[in-house]
Amino acid sequence: MIGPASVRSRPIGRVLDEVSDGVVVVPAPFGPSGLPDLSGAAELHRSRLPGIGARFSAGIATRAQAEGWSTIELLGLLAAVEERCCLWVVSGRSFRRRSIVRRWQPSGLVADGESNAALVSRVTDARSRRLVCVAGLAGGGGAGRALLAGLAEAGARVGNVDPASAPAGRWSIQLLTGPALAPDDFSSLRERVAAAPRCGWCRVPVLGTACSRCTAAGS
Repeated sequence: MIGPASVRSRPIGRVLDEVSDGVVVVPAPFGPSGLPDLSGAAELHRSRLPGIGARFSAGIATRAQAEGWSTIELLGLLAAVEERCCLWVVSGRSFRRRSIVRRWQPSGLVADGESNAALVSRVTDARSRRLVCVAGLAGGGGAGRALLAGLAEAGARVGNVDPASAPAGRWSIQLLTGPALAPDDFSSLRERVAAAPRCGWCRVPVLGTACSRCTAAGS
């Protein structure tokens, strides 16, 4: 399956090192943030997702590039994949058991109201629908580690992410669900991308009813 299988091995902040055929995946920021200097990149993909989500996209782009995909094909693929991803952020204080669950929307993080148990159930359901589930813990706290263990038991790939992504005295978990792409899937996906209509503005293939790249840029 394609995705950030080694979440434990590299900080999420290094996602900008993932370059595929001149495409650099730029994570959506959790808060106000300026873009780094990427003037040397041939093309930017401004991800709709922050953190683990953008890294997931970068992993897919790396695999597709290895299969010979062009830049324009990669951009169409990443836009379609990200539309089919969901990302939650759970946070809490190290000395308290109560946590807050928020879901990522294009406008930012919004309160979700789900419990930790409901998120574990989401992983179980997602796995039954052939989706990849990835979770990363930042910071300490027994409650955070217990939730991460529950997500792992339900079938999520888990690891640690950059501690700086959690405020001092707090822990946070990023949970992503997204399409599971096996190596054989890339050939059929490339045929679909090649046959897809092009956006009249940016010319990227559109696997849907509207170009999410242009929609996101105008939001």
